[in-house]
Amino acid sequence: MASTWGSLPKESTLIETRCVQDLAELAKVIEPQQWNALLDRSASACIFLTWEWLTTWWRRFGAGQRILFFILRDGKDVVGLAPLMMTPGPTRVTRAFRHLTFLGQYSDTAPEDLDMIAAPGREPEVARALVAELVDRRSEQWDLLRLQHVLKTSPNRAPLIQALAERGIFVREENEEECFNLALPASWEEFFRDRNRNFKKRWHGTVNRLEREGELKLEVVVPGEPTAAAFAELLRLNRARWGEEGTSFRSDSDNAFHPELCQQIHPPGCVHLALMP
Repeated sequence: MASTWGSLPKESTLIETRCVQDLAELAKVIEPQQWNALLDRSASACIFLTWEWLTTWWRRFGAGQRILFFILRDGKDVVGLAPLMMTPGPTRVTRAFRHLTFLGQYSDTAPEDLDMIAAPGREPEVARALVAELVDRRSEQWDLLRLQHVLKTSPNRAPLIQALAERGIFVREENEEECFNLALPASWEEFFRDRNRNFKKRWHGTVNRLEREGELKLEVVVPGEPTAAAFAELLRLNRARWGEEGTSFRSDSDNAFHPELCQQIHPPGCVHLALMP
């Protein structure tokens, strides 16, 4: 059976939970636009939880694993989503256990930010409904639940931990590697204004050197144009820069994943490609 239904009453609402275990059926149950619209409204919004990233990742890296997409509805409204997969552990010791984790782990391309998706203000009840469904499936589908890469700032984290504890599931929190990021302002001028003197000096030096070597121009791949050639050039430059020491784009699956994803998320403006000839 590709999908099953469950329900959890909570304070005069009835959240129905459906588990879909096939990409073809998933597209019949929820449209990509619906998935991304709820993601955009939620506190979990990031590229790693978009329809495009998840489905492309599964096609390229999902061999030997089992997907479990949970769709949670309150009536006709989708209020929660959880992209999970059942997989063997990543090490020789842990392979004996069935791991249930967010989709995207244990591959050449591993996201830094994973989570369930919940409508704003519905996080606690979505977490309870999801955990109730997961606990019901424990004996037949998983031994170890590993919800990795959930940010400490996520409003889903505490409700998930509490819901698991209420169901008698022992929870151990572990610190993971830090992922550094930079919040960008609305314009380059604002960004440059706030940099220190050393940054500005190096910037002007680099620009002057490039201008001395020839005309300085930037060719931007606009939305709607093919991205394959630009991405192929990115791969070539990466290999020329790092050679055998490089850790990016090393496998066939990895090299296939990124161009395919780029072609999907470039038209709506989720990725920008530019070349400096």
